[in-house]
Amino acid sequence: MQTAYFLRRRSRIYPNPSKGLLNIDLQKTYNNVGIDVINILGQRTQTFAFDTFSKKKITIKGATGIYFIRINSEDGLSLTKKIILN
Repeated sequence: MQTAYFLRRRSRIYPNPSKGLLNIDLQKTYNNVGIDVINILGQRTQTFAFDTFSKKKITIKGATGIYFIRINSEDGLSLTKKIILN
């Protein structure tokens, strides 16, 4: 439970709003991390997979609007954050 709380409270995705380049900082290293980019219609538009993840930059490709970044780790932790793409 403490790890899920840590992930929700300490992780950062910035800048928000963004022009497409996002910095994702989980503040801790996680294994086998998947990141899904989901548009406002609930459609998955991009997927990223990393063996280890702590801090990375990703580029979101798509029209301007609202997106959700869903991050999942191998130990069942999940985090979803809303991003505005300009």
